[in-house]
Amino acid sequence: MVDAAATRPLRLAVLRPTWPADARMPGDDRPGAVHLAALDGDEVVGAGLVLAAPYPERPAVEAAWQLRGMATAPSRRSQGIGGLVLDAAVALVADRGGRLLWCGARLPAVAFYERHGFTTEGDEYVQPETGLPHVHMWRGPATTVGGSGKVSG
Repeated sequence: MVDAAATRPLRLAVLRPTWPADARMPGDDRPGAVHLAALDGDEVVGAGLVLAAPYPERPAVEAAWQLRGMATAPSRRSQGIGGLVLDAAVALVADRGGRLLWCGARLPAVAFYERHGFTTEGDEYVQPETGLPHVHMWRGPATTVGGSGKVSG
């Protein structure tokens, strides 16, 4: 497991560029939040976090986990790094008995999540923290869909 502080600079730069450099990302300090990082040497080139949280579209489903703060360094996109982080999240949720992994996906990221076994559900909504349109997406965490590699988590 990596500390939230290790991934925060990348996540802020990619996902919240107008926020102060010392801002806390939503979910960072939640009990049980697990931060994941793809590293190139000491450099964090991909990041995300998972935490146990009810899925808004199916609140009765037990053992639901939320994926938040997925970010890949802009210079490293389209190299499979996001898939590695996502596969690590899927595996972690499965290892912890999770039955459903969900996220609020920005519209440009929908195709990425679909390639990794996620399904869109519900209506498009504006995410209050960013003001950007998102959709809910989910998948069962039983197996990974992407490649292989090392991610710290």
